[in-house]
Amino acid sequence: MEIIARPKPKYKAADLRNPFRSPFDETVNEKATEKKAADLKTIEKPLPALAVQGVIWGGSFPQAIINDKVVKVGDVIEGASIIGIDKDGVEVSFDKRKYSLPSPAGRPVSSKKP
Repeated sequence: MEIIARPKPKYKAADLRNPFRSPFDETVNEKATEKKAADLKTIEKPLPALAVQGVIWGGSFPQAIINDKVVKVGDVIEGASIIGIDKDGVEVSFDKRKYSLPSPAGRPVSSKKP
């Protein structure tokens, strides 16, 4: 009787998902959640300091004064695009997110005691 030597199979798919492990395994989900949170932290940029000092919204050509500069819809200031101006304030788009900057008339008046 002849003995046949068979080679032992080697598992070479170290980076691939194990088909016998549940996709709902806690360690897998924790790693995915940590990776998503890390990606969001690195991608998200804070909105630059934009101070609305005035708005002119009644006519066909609305304008605003932001950081001592006159801007209109379509302009870019400090990397933020102006997408809307109305009586409530200015709407800007920055880093694929929309922000609403209140007009000076919409902010509460603070009284300072001498």
